[in-house]
Amino acid sequence: MHLSQQPMFMENKKVLIKKSYVETNTFVESHLKEVRDNGLRGFYPGAVDCTRHPLGQQFTLTGAIFTKIATLNGVKYPYIALGTQEGRDLSLANMMGISSLKGIDLNNEVEVNYLDNGKMATRHLKSTVIDGFDFYQVWQPRTRLYLELAAMIAEKDLDLTNVRVTYLGCVVKPFIAKISGEDIFGERYEQGYKRAMEYHLWKLDL
Repeated sequence: MHLSQQPMFMENKKVLIKKSYVETNTFVESHLKEVRDNGLRGFYPGAVDCTRHPLGQQFTLTGAIFTKIATLNGVKYPYIALGTQEGRDLSLANMMGISSLKGIDLNNEVEVNYLDNGKMATRHLKSTVIDGFDFYQVWQPRTRLYLELAAMIAEKDLDLTNVRVTYLGCVVKPFIAKISGEDIFGERYEQGYKRAMEYHLWKLDL
């Protein structure tokens, strides 16, 4: 995710949990404790790892799942990560990708507005994907409920041990800010500004 990523807080964890075993899953409980201990509202899914990897870069997952903490503007954000044999931890939230390309601009630069010394400034983002990219390659997890998916992995109901993952790229989805605000990276914007979300896309050889 990029600086334009807005925080995604959920006050009611039941929105993200359907299976009863998730509520008593040891890993999920320990993760939510980290969230509570850091004073966050609800919990934060972890769009804090905004790395654009080299296109086509591959990792092999170890099957390990754990909580990491990123510090942004003095605030600690616990997020869920997956370990790799190469030693690079990958954000689970970012690996979940998107379910469709609706609203995504694959070809053009997208304008992003933000406040710079009280005045509107502009930068541009552009989707970058591997040659021959086809959306069917993108991992579609068995559930899009973040904590439920984390519990599945922790319980080995979804065993990611030795699974090879490939970075397919990062795509941009433009939108208009409905209200003025500030993202978790400290970038401020006004209502009506052009903004954008970035999503990382991965292929998993399951």
